[in-house]
Amino acid sequence: MTILAITTMRNEGPFVLEWLAHHRAIGVGAVLVFSNDCDDGTDALLDALAEGGAVTHVRHAPRGGSVQWQALKAAKAHPLHAEADWAMCIDCDEFVVPMRHDDLPALLAALETDALLLPWRLFGSSGHLDFSEDPVTERFTRAAPPDMAFPATGRFFKTLYRVAAFQKPGIHRPKPRPNRPARWADGSGRPLPPEFAAAEDRILAPMPVRRSAVQLNHYSLRSAADFLVKRRRGLPNRASKPLDATYWAERNFNAAEDRSVLRHKPARDAEMARLLALPGVAEAREAAIAAHRARIAACLADPDEARLFTRLALLPGSVPPPPDIAARLFEILRAAGT
Repeated sequence: MTILAITTMRNEGPFVLEWLAHHRAIGVGAVLVFSNDCDDGTDALLDALAEGGAVTHVRHAPRGGSVQWQALKAAKAHPLHAEADWAMCIDCDEFVVPMRHDDLPALLAALETDALLLPWRLFGSSGHLDFSEDPVTERFTRAAPPDMAFPATGRFFKTLYRVAAFQKPGIHRPKPRPNRPARWADGSGRPLPPEFAAAEDRILAPMPVRRSAVQLNHYSLRSAADFLVKRRRGLPNRASKPLDATYWAERNFNAAEDRSVLRHKPARDAEMARLLALPGVAEAREAAIAAHRARIAACLADPDEARLFTRLALLPGSVPPPPDIAARLFEILRAAGT
């Protein structure tokens, strides 16, 4: 069984190795990375990893519009996609966590499905203001409650899908083949109804969100300092979306502790040590970390960015509303056409 991870990266240098080591440790056999517009050394690090056989790196030059959709079009035509049994499109701040099995091949072998939901679990800043070289999955252990209804962001998902059952990859879910319905399962491995499979634009998991078999840890903020750097970089799919205190408030949930990803830490650490021993990798990673620190310093020297940083310090954690208030908020948004 070959599992392929497809991703886009821009200026993610300090975080690449942990993300890659984790996914290789849980059974991802091929990683296809499209980098674009890197000026922190991420592309040099990916080149070194590619030389060592750990990833396939494509230096991508997007031509306006969504960087991700252009990369996924290229991924569809890449031989790795055709050769894979399973594939998923995830970002460098997303970590797949098998909850009941040691790795993804064991999980998939226990299921009869063509597509497995990877439901997001939003991880907040855990109160961290500053960047650290320590692993993201060990620093940020506070998350949204598993049953959070509002905001809807907490119900987004990505998909691990059988390549032969679908037409092409998509950001949240793959595009179906005409007249060939696929079988879908939720994050507990339970089959989803045909109506879900047919609703190809639906990117919200059914309530209650089930994740007893697998979840996708989403570290979209990291620390306040990391967030300033992300804000300057922008989003790969929605360049016009502001990364501001609203974005922070919609994702900075620290209501519950979740250390489930750390059951894979021994295998991840062993793989990370192997990756660091590849020629040029450690040096490229250190250069990317230095560039990241320099970017943080530049942000904090900017009056507007410094002001935002202090405001983020005043917003240590968002509080999810109770179900009745969540329902009212959804109704207000629906009535307003949002």
